[in-house]
Amino acid sequence: MSRIYYCTAVYNRWATFRLLLDSFLAVTQAAGAEHDRLCVYDWDGAGKDIYSPWPDSVIYCAGNLPGLINRADARNRAMGCCEPAVDDLVFFVDCDMVLPVDFSARVRAHVRPGHAYFPICYSLYQGAPIAECGEGPPYHKNGSTANGWWRDSGRGNCGFTVADFQTLGGWDGQRFGTRYGREDDDIYWRAYSLCELHRERVHGFFHQWHPKLPEEQNPSTRRQA
Repeated sequence: MSRIYYCTAVYNRWATFRLLLDSFLAVTQAAGAEHDRLCVYDWDGAGKDIYSPWPDSVIYCAGNLPGLINRADARNRAMGCCEPAVDDLVFFVDCDMVLPVDFSARVRAHVRPGHAYFPICYSLYQGAPIAECGEGPPYHKNGSTANGWWRDSGRGNCGFTVADFQTLGGWDGQRFGTRYGREDDDIYWRAYSLCELHRERVHGFFHQWHPKLPEEQNPSTRRQA
């Protein structure tokens, strides 16, 4: 069975990363997921002493890069830490996510040559428990009694065969740099030209709330004709 390498990059998000790690360790307890790995690229090396030692299922790489994170470049570096085989699978996961226990089975069900997976998460409001309850307006509760909303526009969490990802040419760190966002839209539209894309709302797949930093935004990325 092909191994899944979950690749994440961390920069000033160690509090949310702890829950991602806990959920990943639960995933690896499921049958068929025992050999999956979490590849962590620490952009500035600030988290190298958080775990000593790191769990055996984690491949940790400490960077020493100054300044703001280049999210696209950091994801490429996370994959570079794990050196998967071309017939393995890679799933890029943000460090502020929580995975359901059956997530590896879902990735394997959707990802194969010519098929990529862009699951949709449930995004939590500030102070909301990690539980799905209703669907309110995006980003702010505005009086809603829901715990959050389905982030249908989110495309940053995505899975490919390693061979297909290599054909895509990876994340475009040069184009998007240290400004915020749009690298996920870019890879989605590039994958659209190569693969059949699978989208679904995944119960138990949560985006944790965190303060939003006032970062300069990248311009919108539109699908190329």
